[in-house]
This record gives sequence, structure tokens and C-alpha cells, in this order.
Amino acid sequence: MIQSVDAAPVPEGDRVTVTVRSDGPLPAPRIGVLEGPPRVYMDFRGVRLPSRLGADWSSTTLRGVRMAQYSADPLVARIVLDLHAPVPYRLRMNERGAGKVVLVVGGGAGAPQTSGADSATARYRVQVSEMLPRLQALRAVLQSIDRRSVAADTDLLGVALELDTLNDAISRLKAPVSYVTAHDLLVRSCALGARAVRLRHGSGGGGETTAALNAASAAAGALILLDRVVQDLGPLPPP
Repeated sequence: MIQSVDAAPVPEGDRVTVTVRSDGPLPAPRIGVLEGPPRVYMDFRGVRLPSRLGADWSSTTLRGVRMAQYSADPLVARIVLDLHAPVPYRLRMNERGAGKVVLVVGGGAGAPQTSGADSATARYRVQVSEMLPRLQALRAVLQSIDRRSVAADTDLLGVALELDTLNDAISRLKAPVSYVTAHDLLVRSCALGARAVRLRHGSGGGGETTAALNAASAAAGALILLDRVVQDLGPLPPP
């Protein structure tokens, strides 16, 4: 459980440190950048926040710090740094095993810079967050194909076209190294889903025909891969 979140100025330069302390080892947080307004967030998976924990701080760099139990299942604690303007940041995790993580934000001549890997990861997560809800919206159709109980008025060709469009858009994204596996699974989920829908459409009335059974198998595979991707990506920024 997180015990405290404290912000403090750094003497040299216009920087601020935000220190997270817990009663045990902290997992490496997922970190991302959002705009409108600018902010940086840290997600700690498997970590709980006490109900009355708060951190009040403002400076020329930092407008404030917010925190919330972002998700109960899976358990995720989110800490958000509201900024006056986009700034570089650096995460210090050398004391993570002792329950301490420090995020340094701000500019100045000696300010730490956001690494290219961090920027690429944040950009990819934002891009996926815009597409994943569209894929999730098709889950009910894939589940009905898996159960071989597709409603007669389902626009299967329209669903297949949407899956093709998503597959093409996701395939064009450049995944950072840390998300290559999840990215490949997401592409395969779209492809399997489109195959399942077309097989089901070609099976006529469905039932126990070979095409319907193959469609059900492909739909089940697409759903398994999608669930794996959602788990690997963790909570995403709002689209």
C-alpha cells in the first residue's frame, strides 16, 4: 500500500521531485504523458491507495498532484502530476525495492530529459487508446460467433470491414520495444476476428457446419488474444 506522496522543489533549476513511498517494494510504474491540460501519470499495478491520502503542491512547473484508485480489477493506483506546460521528466527507481520511487519533472539547464523510449511508449499508448475501444465494441459479435448464436440481423460484412480497417490502422503503428509482443497479438486478434466473421457469414445458417465450427474457433482465439493485450497494456489514457 502507498503510504505517502510528497512533492518538493529541487534547489538547482526549476524542477520538482514527486516521491512515492509504500510499505513494501513497489512495482515499476507505467508512465505516460497526456495533453489538454498537460500532465504526467504513473500507474502502479497491484498497489492500493489509502482513502484519505493527498499531496498539495504548486510551483511554476507543477499545478498539483492528484491520485486515485484507477482500477479495482486489476488493482491499479494512479498518480497524476498536473503541469503548467509540457516539461521533461525522469523516473528514479533505484530504491524501488525499499518502497520508494521518485519522479523528477521540470526544465533548467541541467534538467533531466524524457528519453526517446519513454516518448515512444507514451505516444503508442495514446494511439492504441483511440483504437482499442472500437475493437472492444465488436467483442459481443465475436462472442456470439464463438457460441454459435449469431443474431439474424447482425451485419457480419460490416463487422469484418471494421476489423480490416482496425487491422490496417494498428499495423501501421510503430510499437516501442516494450510493446512489440502486445502489438503483434493485437494485430493477430484483428485478423483472427475478421476471419471468424467471414467464415460465419459463409456458413449460411451456422449450426454445426465445418465453416461455423472454424468460425467459432477463430473467434475464441481472437478474444483470447484481445484479453491478453488488454492485460499487457494495462490502464490506457482516455481516448
